[in-house]
Amino acid sequence: MPRAVIDRLSGGLAPDQVDYNLPDGVFSNSRNVRYRDDSAEKCKGNERVFGSLSATAIWANSIGDGTTSYWIYANDAIVYATDGSTHSQVSTASYNAPQNLGYTGGEFHGFQILNDTVLVPQRWSPGLLNKVRDLDNWPANTFCKVIRPFGNFLVAMRVTQDGVYNPRLLRWSDAAAFGALPSSWDYTDPTNLAGITELGHSEDYIVDGKALRDSFIIYKQASTFLMTPVGGLDVFAFRELFTESGLLTEDCVAAFAQNHFAVSDHDVVVHDGSSMESIADKRTRRAIFNSINTQRYERCFVVPNRRERQIYLCVPESGNDFPNIAWVWSIPDNTWHVQELGGNISTGKEGIVIGAELTIDGLPGAIDDLPGLIDEYSFTPFARRLVLWSGLLKKALAGQR
Repeated sequence: MPRAVIDRLSGGLAPDQVDYNLPDGVFSNSRNVRYRDDSAEKCKGNERVFGSLSATAIWANSIGDGTTSYWIYANDAIVYATDGSTHSQVSTASYNAPQNLGYTGGEFHGFQILNDTVLVPQRWSPGLLNKVRDLDNWPANTFCKVIRPFGNFLVAMRVTQDGVYNPRLLRWSDAAAFGALPSSWDYTDPTNLAGITELGHSEDYIVDGKALRDSFIIYKQASTFLMTPVGGLDVFAFRELFTESGLLTEDCVAAFAQNHFAVSDHDVVVHDGSSMESIADKRTRRAIFNSINTQRYERCFVVPNRRERQIYLCVPESGNDFPNIAWVWSIPDNTWHVQELGGNISTGKEGIVIGAELTIDGLPGAIDDLPGLIDEYSFTPFARRLVLWSGLLKKALAGQR
């Protein structure tokens, strides 16, 4: 059989193409192999971090107070936090977060916002002795499925008011002062900036939202809207951005550079709030969606791995209750590869992995010449890694460096 020498192996994975049409350096099938720098290399594995967790986690996030970095994580009913070694229960209420959605929220002015979709949104100030409690000034008889930060505002989506659920209804808070939470959600008061609107242009409901530069992108099931500040009594303007692309499920969008990576119900796209392009069509689009367990599609999620300049689309294959593989997109190379996650993973987040700081022996120069205190911080920027949390076991996994 004749042999061919291929110098460049950085074309990535393209299982949608028939084999005889594949360009040199492009592969139709592989797992745990990544492609970069004109070569193919084995994917690195994961290592266990934070010891034994207090519970399996369906949601987690990293947040710090400027000196110490914490991870907050939760099962469907109880919220815990760790500084890397000590694990503490930080909730007093019993929550009812669904496994398909988990909790929504985000970091806002130094607070962690989290919402279980059933009770009122909660807030936590970092610290193992601090307890999660109701969000200050939240309106009475009001609940939401999703809440996200946007600048000095909090945005609540799929809102229930006085017992009436409207999946197309969106509310935003008054602008919060520096280091504080919103003082009002009263959209009837003309002295503040709180507001309400219904994106009722189509019957599809709101799925999720995420900030992009100075705008907030609202993803519905089959369409995408732009929320931009305009000042005055209107505060924000809303317009339909894309009519042919929405979001598959919550947490299926990630920000990078000046763009969003978003997974719709039929494609994976990148957009800058103006123009959109598919990054999966004719390469991995069919293979990605054929690999998803349709009974568990709501557990798909997207998470960036900035250390490796990648974005993970984590999906559950048939027979798996949680994502067990990731379709990984390389930002600089615009290539794909498939990576096994080492188990059923419920969520993934980037953050400081405590214990990954530099060692004294690795520091250049004399100790006396170093600025600041030796123990001034419990981490370094180099300790930031992608952490994957198991949905079935009490463990968290970080990618090996």
